[in-house]
Amino acid sequence: ILRMVSQLSLSGIDIAYLDLDKKHRSSFTLFVTELANGLHRQGKQLTLTLPAPKIMARNPNQIDEGAYDWELLGQQADILKIWPIRDQSLYRLDVPIILTYLTELIDRKKLVLILTPYASEKSLISIRSLTMLDAMAIATRLAIRSETIRAGEEIDLIGTNIDKDEGLSGILWQPETATVAFTYKSNGGRTIWLENIYSAIFKLEYVSIFRLGGVGIENGSESIIPNLWPPIIEFINSGQLELLQPNPETLAPKWWASGGVIMSNQRGGAIWTAPSTAGKYRIALTISDGVDQFINDLTINIQELKKLKI
Repeated sequence: ILRMVSQLSLSGIDIAYLDLDKKHRSSFTLFVTELANGLHRQGKQLTLTLPAPKIMARNPNQIDEGAYDWELLGQQADILKIWPIRDQSLYRLDVPIILTYLTELIDRKKLVLILTPYASEKSLISIRSLTMLDAMAIATRLAIRSETIRAGEEIDLIGTNIDKDEGLSGILWQPETATVAFTYKSNGGRTIWLENIYSAIFKLEYVSIFRLGGVGIENGSESIIPNLWPPIIEFINSGQLELLQPNPETLAPKWWASGGVIMSNQRGGAIWTAPSTAGKYRIALTISDGVDQFINDLTINIQELKKLKI
């Protein structure tokens, strides 16, 4: 690593070993110490990207650092970047405790909070990251509930994963997580939290409260992702934060049809009065995260009404 940094005339190196087993704690600390000493002799910098310590049994007095000795690592590295916590149901509970713990061990100006542009989906057994497009593709799924599809008839449409009449949450702002989110039924139920400028502002609040050294964004160069930079740049320039929430009206699902009359019930479904003329018609469902709009559609083949023989 030292040879590569020198040969490429780099200003430093970032080490991101995020999944180390606890048994490697001592050897990782030794590795970082030797690397930091070598880099500093060359006038270079070392940054570390580390997973946040865990709070055991929901007890603030039981912090598990795992394989990462934050105090010793903080003495060696120039910057320590705190990797995002994916579970938003715990984020606003855990982050203040974790930052209180870390700022007592490490120069707070060395700590950088990393934000993520990726949505998080939590199931009964795991959490995974999703692009905004993948998350909203789930949110905008639509289907037909009616048994018959004939000209002039009323046809029930449902947003498969947002219909409140099916016991789902719909797209909403969750105050407890400070994110736009929705729950849907799949293998025991799942929750998706969306990251956008609104959730980013509430996470930036911790940078301000704990007077951290900075903020960063997880790499999202391979995907179409929300632009989190505007609130970050505003915060850097002004030092001020305005904690904003999306307008609830922007989160309401919107339905559209290429023919006939469609009436949304504002609960994730709609009733479509089909045109009197048979043919193929397009139905579309639009959902917003409060910033951008996402559309899904389907084509419905309307049949002529059968005429009774006299």
